[in-house]
Amino acid sequence: MGFFRRILGRDPTADWPPADGKVPPFDPERGTFGAVRFDDALEKLRALGRPDDLDGDVQAKCDLHYHAGGFVAECEGGKFIGVRFHFEASRENKKVLTASATVGGMRLTLATKPDDVRAWFGEPLATDASEHGTELDYQRGKIFVMFDFDETGRLVYFNAYLDDQ
Repeated sequence: MGFFRRILGRDPTADWPPADGKVPPFDPERGTFGAVRFDDALEKLRALGRPDDLDGDVQAKCDLHYHAGGFVAECEGGKFIGVRFHFEASRENKKVLTASATVGGMRLTLATKPDDVRAWFGEPLATDASEHGTELDYQRGKIFVMFDFDETGRLVYFNAYLDDQ
């Protein structure tokens, strides 16, 4: 049970229909995740179904965890601002794991390599390489997109968020 449910005892997603376990496609060019557009009100996430867990304060900042779908929807100020996919378990994330996701028409899995992303999305805005792996960063309009690969080149994490700077 998330912080919001534990502390306040109510959940604004309680009457939402159950989630279907599917991962909606993410379109960075249009800024959409399934039927939901980045910067939409949190209530629009109803289209994704009721999350398995809700952490944070829906009026400030919160994460909606969809375990079966393998994604986390991020909200701030009552608006949808980002989505995360974890392709491999980490210390921070053991429950919400993605088998595959479609981003900009490209199917992503743990087997996706940096060269695959470059071939599909072009050269990144920024690249950060270290002994721990490689991060490729892209900007599509107001959407910032990050692909994180481990030291063996496997995709372990994907994050997209509204960059309102």
